[in-house]
Amino acid sequence: MNRVDIETFLLLCLRSEDSEQCRLQFNQWLMEQAIDWDEVVNYALVARIGSLLHPLLRSREQVPAPVKRKLYEAYMDMASFHLLLRHELERVAVVLEENGIDTLLLKGLALSATIYRPTQLRSLGDIDLLIRRSDVAKVTAHLVALGYELVTIPLYEGYTVRYENEMVWQKTINNTTVWLELHWSLFNSPYYQQQLDMGWWWETAVFTKINDHAIKILSPEAQMIYLSAHLWLHHAGEGLWWWYDLMRLLTVYELDWDVVVKASQRQKLILPWQKVIKKLREHWPDLVANVPDTLIDNDLVSEQEKVMFKEWSQIDLPVIRRFWRDIWGVPGWGNRVLFMLMNLFPSITYMRERYRLQSNGIVLFYYPYRWFKELFMFLGVGDKE
Repeated sequence: MNRVDIETFLLLCLRSEDSEQCRLQFNQWLMEQAIDWDEVVNYALVARIGSLLHPLLRSREQVPAPVKRKLYEAYMDMASFHLLLRHELERVAVVLEENGIDTLLLKGLALSATIYRPTQLRSLGDIDLLIRRSDVAKVTAHLVALGYELVTIPLYEGYTVRYENEMVWQKTINNTTVWLELHWSLFNSPYYQQQLDMGWWWETAVFTKINDHAIKILSPEAQMIYLSAHLWLHHAGEGLWWWYDLMRLLTVYELDWDVVVKASQRQKLILPWQKVIKKLREHWPDLVANVPDTLIDNDLVSEQEKVMFKEWSQIDLPVIRRFWRDIWGVPGWGNRVLFMLMNLFPSITYMRERYRLQSNGIVLFYYPYRWFKELFMFLGVGDKE
C-alpha cells in the first residue's frame, strides 16, 4: 500500500461512524483488499491517530491480534495522558483566572472536548493556551510558581513577546513531561501576526467544559479559519491528524460561512480554508456539499494575500531565506532593523546556552560561525543542525 492508499483507508475507518457510504467502502476494503496491517498501524501511530482507531477496530475479525494489542496500548496510554493534561489544565486555568487573567484553550484539548465523541481519544501532545500579550509577564510568574520551567531560549529579554507568538514551558509530573505552549498570537509569521485582529478571536470565543471547569475556546467559525491556516502556514498542508480535525469540525457543526468570509477576508486568511474545501470536494465531497461555489471564488482573495500565502506556506526553506522573509514581515523600518540586529547578534546569554559555550570570551568568535553556517546551508554545503 502506498501512502495515499494508507491514508484513504485510515480516513474511511475514522469516518465509518459518521458516513454510511464510508462505512460501506471501509467494509468492502476489509473484505476484498490485501492489507499490510503492520504498515498501516505503524503509519497510524506515527500520524498520531492510533488511539482513535482502537474503538473502531477492536471487534473486527480481519484485524490481527498483535495489531489490536498495539492500538489498545496506544488508546490506554492516551487515556492516561488525557487525564493528566485535563487535570493540569484545570489547575493552571484556575490560578490564572483567580488572578484576573483571561485564557483561551487552543487545539488538542479544546477539539477533544467539542468535536470528538467520548469514546474517541484524540491524540494530545501538550496544553495550548492563548493569553493576551499584555499578560505574558504575569502568566510567566504564575507558571514558575506552579513548577514550570521555560524551554524557549530568548534572543534578548523582551524579544520573544515582541516578535514571536509563543513560548514553551515544561514540567514533570509523575515521571511524565507536560508541555505547555503559551500563545499571545496564533501564527509564528510576523506578517500574519500583524494581520490578525486578536480582539475578534477573543470576542467570538465560546465556552466549553474540561472536567467541571468552564474555559473559553474558539467559536466553530474561528476554528475553521484557525485550523486551516495552521495546517497550511505551519505544516504546508500535510498531516493526517490536522486534516481529520477539520473533517470532524465540518461533521459536527453547520458553519456560518458569512462570518468565516468576513473575518478571514479582513485578516488575509481566506486561501487556507479555500484550499481545504477544494481538497475535500475532490476526495470527501459529502463534507462540503452545502458549501456554496461562490466561497471558493478567487475574487474573494486579494493579490497581497496570494503573494504572502505562497511565501509563508513554504516551511522547509533554508534559515537565511526564512530570516529574509521574516524581516519583511515585520512592520516599519525601525522594527526591521532592530529585528535584524537582534538575530545577527543575539545576547551573550543566548549564545552560551545555544552553543553550550563555557565562557563569555569565546562568544565573539561564534557570531561569524553562526552566520557562515547558515550561509553554507543556504548554498547546500554541510548538514543542517
